[in-house]
Amino acid sequence: MKVGAADETQSMTQPRAIAYTGYPGAGKTEAATFGEQWIGGEHVSMGDVVKEIAYDKLGEDATSHEIGHWATVSRYIGGPAVMANRVIEWWDEHGYPEEPVHIEGIRAIEELYVFEVVFGYIPVIFVDADPDIRLQRLQQRGRDGEDRFGKVDLIERDIREAEWGLRKLEHLSDHPVENDLDYGALKNRIGMKLIVLGYDLQ
Repeated sequence: MKVGAADETQSMTQPRAIAYTGYPGAGKTEAATFGEQWIGGEHVSMGDVVKEIAYDKLGEDATSHEIGHWATVSRYIGGPAVMANRVIEWWDEHGYPEEPVHIEGIRAIEELYVFEVVFGYIPVIFVDADPDIRLQRLQQRGRDGEDRFGKVDLIERDIREAEWGLRKLEHLSDHPVENDLDYGALKNRIGMKLIVLGYDLQ
């Protein structure tokens, strides 16, 4: 697929990409997955792409903490949009995703601007949940040692991601979604947001 090429079958009123963001454990992955289920397209996790890039730099045994530190240093050196630019470079090499693209894990306004150069206007769905609920989810999924996470660990990650630009992105979003119930409720709430954005649900 060519960069910036519009899908002729897609309505001009429908965004070519949707951003899903939120703090750790809020439910970004599930929200983007439900978005893909509702309207098709392809779910892309920025975190997964960044991890692949980090593993190339740090080795396959790099820990979550080491990857987070590398990402922070990379943003300090290359600016807040550096990860989005690296995702675009990754797509240039490996191929672009099917539209509409459900981009999970944008953490800065500058990253959003990079993707908007490719896709045009991108609405931001900010997924939120109570910190205690988020901590429980992180502990249950047990990714990269998160089963041993405590409140201090969550606060540290929240601060790190806020410093990356997530706090500003939260204020920019005009499509907040509370994920404080079960995933059936989240799926319905995502579906309602997509209807507002002009999509027909499948």
